Amino acid sequence: MSLYKKAWLFVLFSVAVLAALLFGMPLLDRVLGTFSFLVFGLYILGQGLLAMVFFSCPQCDLSPFMGSKGLFTSYSIFPRKKCGHCGHDHTQADVAET
Repeated sequence: MSLYKKAWLFVLFSVAVLAALLFGMPLLDRVLGTFSFLVFGLYILGQGLLAMVFFSCPQCDLSPFMGSKGLFTSYSIFPRKKCGHCGHDHTQADVAET
């Protein structure tokens, strides 16, 4: 499976869990009280870190959610089809995977 498809599956899973958290917030608020917003915030930060760490270009290790390497870069909630640093096509499956 290509990196692009894996990244999109991660995005769809994250959106589904986020929707479940939003609709389950009243129940979560009853159980945890004021800590429910802390759980919600930690989830958002954790998903962002997972996207940056576990999904990376096989050639230059740049995340498909990042625009380029450097101090001033752009981030996106949607993965890129081509790497912003080396131009590698993320839609193609790697040779090592087949």
